[in-house]
Amino acid sequence: MLSVRAMAWWGLGLACLALTSGACVIPLPYEDPVPDGGANYPPLIVASTVKIPGPLLLTLGPDGRPSLDSISITVQDRDVEDTIYARVFRDYNFDQPTPPYVSTEKASTPGSTSIARTLSLPTNTWCNTAMQDVPLVFDVVVADRKFDENPTVKPAYRAVTAGGEFSVGSWVVTCHSAGGN
Repeated sequence: MLSVRAMAWWGLGLACLALTSGACVIPLPYEDPVPDGGANYPPLIVASTVKIPGPLLLTLGPDGRPSLDSISITVQDRDVEDTIYARVFRDYNFDQPTPPYVSTEKASTPGSTSIARTLSLPTNTWCNTAMQDVPLVFDVVVADRKFDENPTVKPAYRAVTAGGEFSVGSWVVTCHSAGGN
């Protein structure tokens, strides 16, 4: 067993060696892994024109159209050949699910190595039949496989077909009629 004095000399010797050796430790720059590494990565929402989780006020004009026509989301999926599918749900209830308010998809661009894709989510149906001036939760589910259309597969309307990965982002939205109705 080394004495405290021997360990101190040993540490001092290492420090002197490091200072006099002329070698310098330089961290290597960060590099993203090869985008399509072969594994099945979940798609992730990394940006949105409306910050997640909001809040967002959708004011409906006299014609019933919301003050914001759409929300764009940027989704990253390291599997560059995957098509990205998105569905938007209002106050989704796992016990009594309802179909999505928006369904959209974005195919990969042939030959592209970009892991990012932008999808536009129209908001024109979001406030249909919604209570006014009450906060609602809108979930956007993004997946790298098609959604299972069989409503008996749980979670209904949100389940992804075999081998699919998904993630969810949510906004708190209040629908408000400009006419005060």
